[in-house]
Amino acid sequence: MSKKSVSCATLHFEKTINAPLTRCLAPFRTTRGMARWWDPASRLSKFGVGGLVTAADLPSFEIVAVVGRQLIAHRFTSKIDGVAIWSFVPTTRSKTRIVLDHIADDNTAEAAGRTFYWQGLMENLAAVAEKRPVPFVKGAFSGKTLPKGIRHRTMDEFARDW
Repeated sequence: MSKKSVSCATLHFEKTINAPLTRCLAPFRTTRGMARWWDPASRLSKFGVGGLVTAADLPSFEIVAVVGRQLIAHRFTSKIDGVAIWSFVPTTRSKTRIVLDHIADDNTAEAAGRTFYWQGLMENLAAVAEKRPVPFVKGAFSGKTLPKGIRHRTMDEFARDW
């Protein structure tokens, strides 16, 4: 019996959000919350293992794990492959560290696009938790000033410098 080689790459992101843990988790728990930061057309069947998020422009996914107020994992069912693992670490009563690991076979070949995508979604999540407008709309940053750590407004700009 031969062994098949499995190759996965992990994209890792961290961001401290100026909001308490409950406000960072809330956007994951409802259709309205998902529509605000993920995809305006998002629909959440339920928040919990087996719950499905369907979307139009962004990938749809199934929730495969929820560990208290510490971790949410989902497996993509459309557009991209892999699993996303979101970890939530309160650093103070008013700040939360979000850690995201996206583990997928195609992360090596698609690293530029996926990095831009995840950075934008993390900025959107921070904006919703911090009660401000989301900066990442339909694949481009819409605000005047780019968020800290973001140097590009569009995927084309990002790919040019990658």
